[in-house]
Parts: sequence; C-alpha cells; structure tokens
Amino acid sequence: FIVLGYLLFEYNKFMASPELTINSPKENQQVMQGELVVEGKTSTDVILTVNNQLVTLDQDGNFKTKVEISIATKSLIFKAISRSGKETVIDRKILVN
Repeated sequence: FIVLGYLLFEYNKFMASPELTINSPKENQQVMQGELVVEGKTSTDVILTVNNQLVTLDQDGNFKTKVEISIATKSLIFKAISRSGKETVIDRKILVN
C-alpha cells in the first residue's frame, strides 16, 4: 500500500499545475525604467519564463534574475510550464517611472 500511495502522490504531482510564487516585484510596485530584479520560487522541474525570457532555477526552484523594462511596460508575465504541459501564469502589474 505504501508503494501505491507513493505512486499516486507522484502522479498527482506530475499532473498538477506547477507552484509559482513571486517575491519581487510586488503587485503594483513602482519601479524605475531599466533593469528590474525579479525573484521567487517555483517547482523544480519546470520551464520558467518572464515576458518570454527564459529564467534559470536553482536546485530548490528558487530564481533571481534581471529583466529589462521600459516606460511602456505595464506588467510582467511569469509562466511556469511543467513536464506534463500544465501551466501556471501570473500577470504581475507594475508601475514604471
């Protein structure tokens, strides 16, 4: 029964949408035009992009990278895609000065 429970747990994990937490920037945060540091955490086995820019994860799923933004940038689109093709998307609104 333990093996069956483990297999069920792994299957559910495989089929679920990936976790995605954005620590920075906060929603509606005022930021300066130029490079913006974004950071957060996601599942370890996903492909993560921010505004279609690939982001590298550490072994625990943490990320911290710089994204170029202009005065016209209104939001950052974070997209985590799992091995099974499930997606988690966060549209983080920002105010660029």
